[in-house]
Amino acid sequence: MKKFLTSAALIILLLLALTPACTPKVITTPAPAAPTPSLTSVAPAPVATPAKAAAPTPGAADTQWARVMEAAKKEGTVVFLGSTPFAGDIGIAVSKSFEARTGIKLEILPGRGGSNYERIKTEKRSGQREASLVEASGVYLKLMKTEGLLAPALDLPVLKDSNAFLTHPLALDPEGYLVVFLMNWFGPYVNTRIVKSEDYPTSLKDFLKPEWKSKMLLTDPRTGSGTYWYYAAYVKRGITDWDYVKALQGQDLKLAPNGGAAAQSLSRGEINASLISFSADTAAMVDAGAPIKALSMKEGDPFSLESISIVEGGPHTNAVKVFLNWFLGEEGQQVYARVAKPNPIRKDTPNYQPQNVIPQDKNNKKIAITMDDLAEGEKLFSDGYIAKLLGLAR
Repeated sequence: MKKFLTSAALIILLLLALTPACTPKVITTPAPAAPTPSLTSVAPAPVATPAKAAAPTPGAADTQWARVMEAAKKEGTVVFLGSTPFAGDIGIAVSKSFEARTGIKLEILPGRGGSNYERIKTEKRSGQREASLVEASGVYLKLMKTEGLLAPALDLPVLKDSNAFLTHPLALDPEGYLVVFLMNWFGPYVNTRIVKSEDYPTSLKDFLKPEWKSKMLLTDPRTGSGTYWYYAAYVKRGITDWDYVKALQGQDLKLAPNGGAAAQSLSRGEINASLISFSADTAAMVDAGAPIKALSMKEGDPFSLESISIVEGGPHTNAVKVFLNWFLGEEGQQVYARVAKPNPIRKDTPNYQPQNVIPQDKNNKKIAITMDDLAEGEKLFSDGYIAKLLGLAR
């Protein structure tokens, strides 16, 4: 009996084990999916550690510039048609420093903007190319660009560092045909030994007063571009008009061929005021003790951006790029600043310019001469408008 009970118990236990439990059915809510990480919380991807770090390879741009440098050394020379900003000791200092750094010679052939323009045209017509770089006023460079005489400078490594510049070299022409290398104030200057401070004009209209008759000088509108920049910009902005310019001629103005000659005449005391002189032309004179001072006019203080350009089809296509890259860099600009004393375009370049060549009223309106102004100046130059207005034969 005992054996029978034991067997029955085992059978019952086995049946209980094979029977599903009678427990309540539980409805569960699926667990939410893991949230998608935001852009700021993305987990870093695993980084494979190489068995041995590979040496860095130069980028395509570095390799290309290395080829430019190699080809430039073979060319060996850059012929540069420069004008006043590269004359005399300025050009010598720039040339020597560039050659010492690169082994490439810089040959500067001095000339005025108009003559440089004519020479570039002549070289292209004759096929006898010599110049690879040209400097002139914006009016002439704009003409050369329009006529296909210039090549762009967009692939210079120095241009990539925009933060290095106060004024970027491509500020005037983003297409790269006109490359800015300095900022130039221009406008009325007086001889401080002749004119007392209490008699300084403060408005353009002051120059029409009787006491200024026969005592002023203006750049000749048949030869100098400064006149067009200054007055074309003012007329366009409604600050003055051409009747004012014509009235100036009634003041028995003396005429100078360019801004440099005007500054020299003013420095020698041959006149009391130069209606248009440039800070780039007067800086060295003032630094040497010349009694010259820039005036702020209530109508505004104009400034231009001076440019140089690569000549299309010039014989030194690589060497000219190496020069521009050096000249716009820290070393080139500092060499230039020490001797030329311009308003620098780089943040790391000291301003050696004497205060008397900069308009003194810092709160006065500053008038930038733009490409539109240059285009207007080009038209006026081509038409001889101002010369005709003043009764001057071209």
